[in-house]
Amino acid sequence: MIKKCFAAFLMSFVVVFAFTGLPSTTFADDASAEYVSSFPFQTGDGQWDGQVASSNRFGVEVHVDAPLADVVDIRLCNADSGQCTEFKSLGTDGTAIFTNMLPGTYYGDIVSRLVEETSGVVTYRQSN
Repeated sequence: MIKKCFAAFLMSFVVVFAFTGLPSTTFADDASAEYVSSFPFQTGDGQWDGQVASSNRFGVEVHVDAPLADVVDIRLCNADSGQCTEFKSLGTDGTAIFTNMLPGTYYGDIVSRLVEETSGVVTYRQSN
């Protein structure tokens, strides 16, 4: 138990300091980005992995920066209705795009297909 607590503490410490020195995620057309936000995540913790607002049937672009991003899937769940999209696998660049989203607030749900737990940073951007 103590080893798990220490490992979790150490991992959160490493994640915080590892990502503070990196440049922020940029997207091809920042002028059209109405909402950009990044959140740390940990699979298997029972918590939502960030949130994003979608308006006017825009899409949502999701970028995951994690050591094992190629075995990570993500879905978006509507905060009001509780309905979720299907899980999407990430592309080779760690990105998934959800299109034709109804207006609302969505929570991210990230799962790992092969390993019990993984962690990293997820960035959401409203896209056209």
